[in-house]
Amino acid sequence: MFEEFRKQLDYTTAPEDHRHDQLLVDGFHEEKPFLGMSPAQRFIFALLFLMMTVILGVCLLIVTHRSFLG
Repeated sequence: MFEEFRKQLDYTTAPEDHRHDQLLVDGFHEEKPFLGMSPAQRFIFALLFLMMTVILGVCLLIVTHRSFLG
């Protein structure tokens, strides 16, 4: 019973190990996700961060009477 599990484990992990070694030999590497987000999610996050910064900056200008609305 355990021997069958070992054979299944060897069969399923062997191709991935070979593929990983081949990628390292070719000079390519797997991209690590930054904070676990895809590129599209990081872009949306950056846009939201920019909008929050602009809104807070405008609010600060209004509060300090450096600018006013209409």
